[in-house]
Amino acid sequence: MKENECCYADGVESLSVVDGVVRLELFLYKSGKKDEGQREPEHLPIGQIAMPLNGLVRLHDAVGRLIEDMTKRAAAAKETAGSQNFPEK
Repeated sequence: MKENECCYADGVESLSVVDGVVRLELFLYKSGKKDEGQREPEHLPIGQIAMPLNGLVRLHDAVGRLIEDMTKRAAAAKETAGSQNFPEK
C-alpha cells in the first residue's frame, strides 16, 4: 500500500501479537455464485495492519469514543423524534 492510500476492508480476519507488534489481517467479503450453490460469502484476504501495542491501545480508545458519540447522537435523535407532536388524522 502506498503512503496515504485508503484501503477498504469488511473486517478483521485475525489478530496476533508477536514481540510487541500487533498484526490485524484484513478481509473483504466475496460473494459466491448462486449457480455454484455457495450461500455464504467467502473471506478474501486483502492485507495487514501492523502497529505497536500502544498503538492498539490508542486505536481502542478512539473507537470507544466514536461508539460513545454515535450512541449519544442516536439517543438524541430518537428522543427528538419521539417528542415531536404529529397531527392526528
